[in-house]
Amino acid sequence: MAVTLQDIAKRAKVSTSTVSSVVNKKHRVIRVGEPTRKRIIKLVEEMGYTPNISARALRINKSNLIGVIVSHMEEYTHGRIIAAIENELSQHGYHCLFSAIEDRPEAAQFYSGLLNSYRVDAAIMVGIDDNGIVSALTDSGFNTLSVCMQAKNKEIPYADVDNEHGTYVATNHLIELGHRKIAYIDGAMQLHNKLRRKGYQRAMAGSSLEKILLSELQENTSLQELYLALKKYFSSAADLPSAVVCFNDTQAFGVLKAAKAAGLKVPEDLSVVGFDDLPWSAFSDPSITTVAFPWEQIGQNAARMILEIARGNGSAPEGILVRPRLVERESTGPFNGNNK
Repeated sequence: MAVTLQDIAKRAKVSTSTVSSVVNKKHRVIRVGEPTRKRIIKLVEEMGYTPNISARALRINKSNLIGVIVSHMEEYTHGRIIAAIENELSQHGYHCLFSAIEDRPEAAQFYSGLLNSYRVDAAIMVGIDDNGIVSALTDSGFNTLSVCMQAKNKEIPYADVDNEHGTYVATNHLIELGHRKIAYIDGAMQLHNKLRRKGYQRAMAGSSLEKILLSELQENTSLQELYLALKKYFSSAADLPSAVVCFNDTQAFGVLKAAKAAGLKVPEDLSVVGFDDLPWSAFSDPSITTVAFPWEQIGQNAARMILEIARGNGSAPEGILVRPRLVERESTGPFNGNNK
């Protein structure tokens, strides 16, 4: 049976309100003496008391819980961002309640109800485009923030990487190396891909540059399928690009393997740029030039924004974008006029 404040008060021979003031750290306001405070703290530890969060939230209309709903828990980028969110929130006395949608639209109402039952103060969506959860949360009256996916509902604030700037920098890096025929491989057809493609197209706006959009390769949903499609393309296309900008580092791994299978050397015959800067990108052969995803800063921004919203300290900014940086490694090099 759970230990209550009344149990501790009985053992300490004080009122329940005195125990409550110590547990909730309001003893200075109510003027609880130091010996009494120490006696209560010792009993709390000895008796294994834990506060009833739901009851407290109901009483003061505040739970210090933030709901975090993620599209796919196994994605590395999501994990890093969530860790940064949780770390920042914990420093302000808040905790996270996690849920993973995993592309199940029917779960939207369930998770909305779950967060409501725990009386969370606000909700953060990570990597969720719009599968019903956005409208379910907003219809339930939750203060909501979107991370790594600017919601279709423009009234929802967001924290994200500047995707367009990232691929612009990546493509411009290749142009500065002398490449003129540069391909872009699409990612999943959602907002991130549209913005990354836009950055590539903006950099390739010059009249002497030739764009190659490999949109059809996006249909290959697995890395193995992408590899086989790229291998066929590199082996059969009459006029290949001298460089490729990938939607992410995972695609870049497929490009490296397919190029090798087709007899192309990277970067001598083909330069490759990724996006994300996954830890293993530095250890491939060759190591991958990539756009570093600022996960920690995005997570911190998201946590600070949702705290402003949850505390009612005015409205949060419409959105905060963090500009990523290019990490130059071995997979890019000067155009030598010898791409096959």
